[in-house]
Amino acid sequence: MTWGMDIGTKIGKMMSMIRLCLAALLALALPPASIAAQSQVVFAFVGVHTTDESLTGAEVRVLENRLTASLVQVAEKENFGLIIPNNRQKILSEIGPRLGLQGNQPMNLEIGTQVAARAIVAGEANHVGTRYYLDLETIQVDNGRTLNRVSGDFAGYEELITGSQGLVFSLFQLSENSTAPAGRGPAAISRTPTAPAEISSAQFGRFVPSVELNFISGTWQGDKGINTVEIQNDGTGVAALDDKNTMKLRVTIDKDQVIVRQDEPNSPKMYLPFFPYSIAVQIVELARPMSWVFRLTSDHNTLDGTKETSFFRIDRGNVVYVDNTYTRAAEWHRIR
Repeated sequence: MTWGMDIGTKIGKMMSMIRLCLAALLALALPPASIAAQSQVVFAFVGVHTTDESLTGAEVRVLENRLTASLVQVAEKENFGLIIPNNRQKILSEIGPRLGLQGNQPMNLEIGTQVAARAIVAGEANHVGTRYYLDLETIQVDNGRTLNRVSGDFAGYEELITGSQGLVFSLFQLSENSTAPAGRGPAAISRTPTAPAEISSAQFGRFVPSVELNFISGTWQGDKGINTVEIQNDGTGVAALDDKNTMKLRVTIDKDQVIVRQDEPNSPKMYLPFFPYSIAVQIVELARPMSWVFRLTSDHNTLDGTKETSFFRIDRGNVVYVDNTYTRAAEWHRIR
């Protein structure tokens, strides 16, 4: 009797162990809820378009393979997804004729229903004389807008293959030798909103009581994210964001206030001084247009006021919160 009870107890313990093992295996097979629920920016690489018969199919495939390898490296750096659609040749044939054209060209194909990605990466290659040319673009799938475009000019095919990696990194505003652009690391992301500057009664008389456009024409040193600003007498302006990117501005006057507004649609270039490219393309869809509300000091040399912009919270490479009521203190100084 005792022996039978001992065997039963042992069998019960063995069954409990088996159930625990099965539960553990099932837990390993399923992703954690935090990972499964995590959204990710996805880019789709559809290949290289060419109408140049001097480029063989094998040469184009080698180039596409090299570009794919480089895009995988960028995806790892920037924490976004990369896919190669099964119907990429159909997509490429549709968008190929618009590659390299200025402005936002309409797409004949409803790309958004064809590929589950935020943007498409596509290239165009040509061979003229002894030189090879490669253009790369990122195109937003829901509206066909070109987010970024880079071009390369190479002395030969081997140079094209070797230099294609650098072109991919340039497309995403990255350096080949760093994990993120200089000054765009976590410190630039973890910011705390600050209250707009208040003008105290002690400052009365410091500002021009009635401003005219010609009072503010000239060149100004901008604030965070802006190098210099050129303002014309007609109220148009251009802000230099970095060495190669600019943003159009429109200036209006309301009595003693100078109101400066972003005068073009949002694009990643506007946010790259603070964020890597994979985050900038998310912000484009969420942020309100930038604007500044200034008062002009009596010496006409300082614009003092607030910037009306957006505040973002970033988690694991994704924008998880946006505040489009965010303002902060801002000040521009006249250069000439």
